[in-house]
Amino acid sequence: AEITNIRKGADYLYHLPDKARIGPGPNHCDRVSCSWNSGIFLCNNNPSTKEMEWKQIADAAELLLDKCGDDGVVKGQVDFKDNWNVVVRNDPC
Repeated sequence: AEITNIRKGADYLYHLPDKARIGPGPNHCDRVSCSWNSGIFLCNNNPSTKEMEWKQIADAAELLLDKCGDDGVVKGQVDFKDNWNVVVRNDPC
């Protein structure tokens, strides 16, 4: 995914009201942002619905930008202890 587009997606997520909510897993993923074929996904591996702050998702995307970005592109996954994760990758949109 292109770094500039993921950065725009993270900025969008920082400004969303309320909380993010994702249905039960395992391996349940929802795309929460996509710009120019660069997607940010929220995934739940818990057997029940999960809620979290949009800021947590945006922070994870920013972490991937910092740690996994190279030559203008980024791809990666951040796993959290309580069985959810954020994925950044190419995705048609």
